[in-house]
Amino acid sequence: MRRAADRERLRKMVDRSKLVVVSFAAGILVVASVSLVVRDRLRCAGFPGPGVSAEELPPAPSAAGNLRIAQWNLRNFPLDQRPQTDDLGYSRRTNICDLETVLGGLGAHIFALQEVCDARRFPPILRRAGGGRKM
Repeated sequence: MRRAADRERLRKMVDRSKLVVVSFAAGILVVASVSLVVRDRLRCAGFPGPGVSAEELPPAPSAAGNLRIAQWNLRNFPLDQRPQTDDLGYSRRTNICDLETVLGGLGAHIFALQEVCDARRFPPILRRAGGGRKM
């Protein structure tokens, strides 16, 4: 009789352990999913201004057979440190979201970009801006 009660208690402990493990894994998945969504939204937070509007971009893609070339001085991209003049504060940082919007909206075939000081951070921006196009 005691053996059957011990087996029953052990079975309940195993079932409870499985429930804890599954709950913990589900919690990790929820936290990871929420953090990815929040990270993407917060990536553009803290920049002044309304961002880039459609009126500021070219009205249409270039005509078939034409080559669109864009040239842009990014001004010490990304300039994450404080500029030397205090009155500028952090306003001289590159707004990554606006940069991606503009690069994607220009529809250029060739980009000439100057003053990219941290080239390691630039490929992900090009991938997001390209929307599947090769950059």
